[in-house]
Amino acid sequence: MNTTKTLMSPMLSILLAVALTTPSGAATSADLSQASKAVWDGHLQKAMSGNLDAVMADFADDSAILTAGKTYAGKAAVREFLGNAIRGFTPEAVKTIVMQSEVPLGNVVYTKLTVGAAKRTFVYTAVIDGGKIMTITETDFPAE
Repeated sequence: MNTTKTLMSPMLSILLAVALTTPSGAATSADLSQASKAVWDGHLQKAMSGNLDAVMADFADDSAILTAGKTYAGKAAVREFLGNAIRGFTPEAVKTIVMQSEVPLGNVVYTKLTVGAAKRTFVYTAVIDGGKIMTITETDFPAE
């Protein structure tokens, strides 16, 4: 029995040392959530400014946008979709945007906003990886 205590004691010491020097999962998850939200918030600001080239810097070559009607896969298709969307971001339309929800969790950001000028509510789920938006799912419907 003394042998077991002797063997377990160094093992417990090692486990305790690892636990004390490893960042907690919550802190790492919170950091990832914050970084993902920062990428997404920057993306929204660029889109509202109307700078399509700046917006496209947020995407990787294999990024995609999924809508109810079509999937836009690859940077050229994403650019086509976003170019059409950004044209609608007139200064007047931007002033009518109301953010209802923005929830980051790890590398995913959920957003719900209404563009009053368009009388539409938009729901986005963005997946961020390595500082790039990999996937956006987009749904929109008449504003409530």
